Amino acid sequence: MVSDEGVVASKRAREPVGRRVRRRQRALGLSQGRVAELASISASHYSVCVRGRKPFRRRDLEAIAAALGIDVLELVEGTDAHALFSQGSADTVSLADHQAALAALAHVQQRSMEAVEHARLLEDQVRTRSALCVDLEQRIFELESTIADERARRQLADEQRAEMRGRLREAHDQIAKLEETNLALSGYARVVKRVSDEALTRERAQSAHAQQAYRELYGRFAQLQVNQQLALQAPGENADSAALVAGVLGLGLGALLGGSSRRRR
Repeated sequence: MVSDEGVVASKRAREPVGRRVRRRQRALGLSQGRVAELASISASHYSVCVRGRKPFRRRDLEAIAAALGIDVLELVEGTDAHALFSQGSADTVSLADHQAALAALAHVQQRSMEAVEHARLLEDQVRTRSALCVDLEQRIFELESTIADERARRQLADEQRAEMRGRLREAHDQIAKLEETNLALSGYARVVKRVSDEALTRERAQSAHAQQAYRELYGRFAQLQVNQQLALQAPGENADSAALVAGVLGLGLGALLGGSSRRRR
């Protein structure tokens, strides 16, 4: 008779290893992709082997067992893959070698996790540096805009200075012309003053001459009055005295009129 243990062992021997792997995977709440990533195998190969369409390789089972946190012998015991780890198999290894392989896989897994974490840190650093680069580009753009504005202001200031220099040159030219005009007016004023002084001198001389002539005429007139009085005493001489008085008076009046007309000129 076959005992109950033999029946159970027989049933377990017929259990596919893929089903046990899937059951362990679900118990841990892991996805096929995550287990494949931890075992460093492709997700498609893992999926095909789990469904039983392709047999597992020994190194795949060792890596999957390490990823699932279970001993590989416990994983394959009583399954169709147990023959890969039996004593009579050509691939049979010692317990020490098996433990060393598990330690190596654990080390590889640890290094893989560290590499993933390092990659995440690098990704964060890249994002941070990208943000810094964007901020730096924005600052460079603002600086270039500021420089362009400053150049425009300097160009405008240069144009204004050039315009101011042109106006100053025009003002200097106008001042030079005004100075020339002032110099010419000063010369004209000197000429006018000289002519005026000469005319005043002539007028004074003529006035003095007229005064002299008037004094002489007045003296003659006084003499004529004396003669007239004498003539009244001698009636025979009246005609000659009257003619003499008329001639003297005409001469005096002509001299006075001539002096007046010269003064008016």
